[in-house]
Amino acid sequence: TIKFSPDYYPPTLNDEALFEWSKDVGALVSREGIMRDIEPTMGGEDFSFLAQEVPSTFFLVGQGSGGSVNAKYHVPRTDFGLHHPSFALDEEVLPIGAELHVNVALRALKRLAFD
Repeated sequence: TIKFSPDYYPPTLNDEALFEWSKDVGALVSREGIMRDIEPTMGGEDFSFLAQEVPSTFFLVGQGSGGSVNAKYHVPRTDFGLHHPSFALDEEVLPIGAELHVNVALRALKRLAFD
């Protein structure tokens, strides 16, 4: 007999108004100058619990340099998924994530000051 446990993680849903506002901020810090929409996924995320209580939006900063460039320097590939046993963090995305959060915070404070 197979017994399935219920899924205790709610879906991760972006607040529509916050998403529309924040996607311009995301484009500012993107290497490409745009923010891409992605297809919805079925992945569970702890962030979902916060988003149920506070208007939120979930960003994927992106990473994945593949193996061709890094093979020369014996750096691990960074295009494996988060839960893959060979996952390695592409540390070049860390400044982008920091810049994204700083810009969202500063622009939100400015917006609150003038609303």
